[in-house]
Amino acid sequence: MQWARENWGKAAYSYWLPSVLDETTILDDLSLVSKGKEMSTQTKQIFINAKKYFEIASKKDPDYMPAKVNFAIAAFYLGEFDNALVAIEKAYQLEPDNLDIRGLRAVIRYEKGEQSLEDLENLAQQANAPLSVIYNTAQILEKSGRAENLRQRLVQRASDLPAPIRHLVCKKLECPQKQGKVQKTWHLPTNFAHWQKNDDVRLYDLYEEIYQHPDANVLLLGGKVKMVVLKNPGVTIDDLPAYCEQPLRTRRVVNGTLLSCQEWAALVVDDVVEEVWIAKKQSTVN
Repeated sequence: MQWARENWGKAAYSYWLPSVLDETTILDDLSLVSKGKEMSTQTKQIFINAKKYFEIASKKDPDYMPAKVNFAIAAFYLGEFDNALVAIEKAYQLEPDNLDIRGLRAVIRYEKGEQSLEDLENLAQQANAPLSVIYNTAQILEKSGRAENLRQRLVQRASDLPAPIRHLVCKKLECPQKQGKVQKTWHLPTNFAHWQKNDDVRLYDLYEEIYQHPDANVLLLGGKVKMVVLKNPGVTIDDLPAYCEQPLRTRRVVNGTLLSCQEWAALVVDDVVEEVWIAKKQSTVN
């Protein structure tokens, strides 16, 4: 789904729909090139396939909430609001107090004309409202010129926003300048052609390749490195801030916690940094 957002560009962020068990900054195109509001055939097919996989996961485990949320998001992007609402209602039944789910549910119901804007505003005004809810409500209120207060709240927490969302927010209002600088950089593999390689998998007009090593995996699409996963990063939680120029964002996932910066995220389980996922865009196989 992240790849589909990247292909679609800026139009994918008319709403901030935080999918579960991914980190928004990992594969997003941080430049947010405007590619038009209409999604390409390739982008649409990616969403269709993502929806199919989430449906399979949901059928295998009816109580698996992330599959229902992600299915709802994929269906929403495809304009299938009825399917999106059915899925998000099931997720809501599983976790009725989850504010992220309540926010997604409110947006879907608003687009279907089943929920008033006032209901969404009330949710956004709660002190513990997720940033995604505040952003989505501001996007709607922008049309009537009433988004200023919510925009200011987003600006105050700009460092907590994923890069694509922060980019859009800070284009409308001036955000605080970044503080600090990166003290350390990740050491990434540069010559992995001799590593174990999976069979090429064709994804539409690109080929997926995965090079595997006991200490790292490298994912390529169309011959370009998209992600490096460091399996034994050799760092502690206390080391991570030195790799980022701004405060790290924290997000709970099923089996641990994600601590993330702009182009990387660290999976922490029981206070141990298990993996670091780093987005790359320019490299090719050496």
